Amino acid sequence: MILYHQQFFYLIVNTNNLVGGNDLFNQITIDGGAATGKSTVARKVAEKLGYYHINSGYIFRCIAASEMLGNYFAQGNEVTENWIDGLELNFFNKEIYVNGKNFFYDEVNSMEVSSITAQIARFNSIRKNVDDFVVKISESTNIVIDGRSSGVFLFPNSKNKFFLTCNIYIRAKRRLIELGMSDDELEEVVRCLQERDFEDSNRKVQPMQIAKDAICIDTSKMTIDEVVNTIINHVK
Repeated sequence: MILYHQQFFYLIVNTNNLVGGNDLFNQITIDGGAATGKSTVARKVAEKLGYYHINSGYIFRCIAASEMLGNYFAQGNEVTENWIDGLELNFFNKEIYVNGKNFFYDEVNSMEVSSITAQIARFNSIRKNVDDFVVKISESTNIVIDGRSSGVFLFPNSKNKFFLTCNIYIRAKRRLIELGMSDDELEEVVRCLQERDFEDSNRKVQPMQIAKDAICIDTSKMTIDEVVNTIINHVK
């Protein structure tokens, strides 16, 4: 069920599946693996175009970091879909809330949260409700969304699909800087990224894929601004 109140709507789990994309608003999809720069690029593209930026990974991270899930894990439970009953995703004044809480990026940007995120993202019921939530937002505004396979499964009709790639060690170094970790932990971060790529590419529910009509961009030797300008120059 989706309820509206002025600029506010919220989604309670078990909604009907929604199909992404319409003729009134534009959707730009920027997909790729972890630490390829897609979130930063997507945010800057959105800023330059005046679009709303949706970071689908951030939504999953907020769910993973939610108090409800935190308590669930604290009790020693395995990751299952049972705890999802009562989960609320809210969109108000262009801010996203999970169970009434708006998370700061630093709160959900840890390796621990990343690990839990990878586990819950494989469940169809969780992903379906996040997808429905994102699609509903896209029906009211132009968006730039970054994810793993949003151009394949969520907005297959988008005319502006991009997929970012990057050397694994450059990705790891970016993550070290982002998390304030030491260079001694480089190999560990590389291992974590490789595991995340494997999980994302081999999960049964919406595995990471490159859309057939997506423009692939290797960001290994590019600055953020160069990637942003490349995407904007291709936007239709």
